[in-house]
Amino acid sequence: MNIEPFLKPRLIGHRFDGGVVPLHVLADFAVLEQMIVEIAKWKYRIDHPERKRVPRGFTEGISLKLTGLEEGSAIPIVSICFAVTSLFPTTNSYFHDAKSDLIGCIHEAEENKPITKLPPGLLGFFAKFGRSLEAGESILFVDGNAAPATLTQESRHRLVMASTIREYSEDVILHGTITGMEARDEWFNLEQLDGTIIEVHHDAIHFDTVLALFNQYAALQKVKVRVHATGRFDRDRKLKTIESVERIAVVDALDVRLRIEELKLLRPGWLDGTGRVSPKAELDQFALLFEANYPEDLQLPYLFPMPNGHLSAEWRLSDWSPSMEIDPVTRRGEWHALNLESNLEEERELDFTNIEDWVWVADQVRSKGGITE
Repeated sequence: MNIEPFLKPRLIGHRFDGGVVPLHVLADFAVLEQMIVEIAKWKYRIDHPERKRVPRGFTEGISLKLTGLEEGSAIPIVSICFAVTSLFPTTNSYFHDAKSDLIGCIHEAEENKPITKLPPGLLGFFAKFGRSLEAGESILFVDGNAAPATLTQESRHRLVMASTIREYSEDVILHGTITGMEARDEWFNLEQLDGTIIEVHHDAIHFDTVLALFNQYAALQKVKVRVHATGRFDRDRKLKTIESVERIAVVDALDVRLRIEELKLLRPGWLDGTGRVSPKAELDQFALLFEANYPEDLQLPYLFPMPNGHLSAEWRLSDWSPSMEIDPVTRRGEWHALNLESNLEEERELDFTNIEDWVWVADQVRSKGGITE
């Protein structure tokens, strides 16, 4: 068996910092192998128009395997493995041609150009590949025979829209309250933040959690939950149904991602016709920055919208009243803290893309008594 490095996709995003790859993200790479195999077969048929099918044994003895993680980054090493006695030695070259065309079509989608590298039927694989990507995350593909290409939620959606499929799957994070359930058929109703209700089907392993949360709702305790799931979308990106649930967790009322989702419901003019709103994508980016850099042992701030479209993060501590004004677009802000006893004031400009500024903020909150019990 010969093993050669084939592809080294770079996973970009806060979830992948330090070379970390969540296990469910690896499911995408099983789809990647299927894509490469089918593209290789398609390439063979183009070269041999007299054949309706590829020869039996065309892919026998050849496969893609995850053989490591490149040191220093979240870069899975995908290797091509093939037997020396393979019936079709040229299959290896078709796999490499397939890789180049795959990267080429991702590049076309990234540049918002017509998709020409692959036919619509093969683009349907993108209904599953890349569905684990969250806002602000991407997969960078580099190959010597093609321009570098970046797969994001947006470029993946363009590829799906260029395919022949009518619906596609995508990992989703939902927030809301469990307002109803059916134990026998294993589903519950989730009232989302905008008031709409969606039926969520789940496995038996989630039953006890769902029952406990529904009982709290029945007792007039409207606990907010976060549901990590796989959703089914139509071509207009409308969520049609929930295919499966990965996990369900109660969230703090001050949870920043929850508050961001609530603030995304604001419309321009929300304050007497003048209130501005920040772009949803930029709000998502700030939520990811906060989750990645704010220590879990510190009190969460109250998060409020500001008329200029910025955010205000405010802590309520005993002797101090700290706050930050945050511009989600520039990812910059200003810190202000007032000592309620001495009237001493502190101010500082902040760059939320700078880890040192997050460390400074954490030190300030900690020193002023913002440590949770």
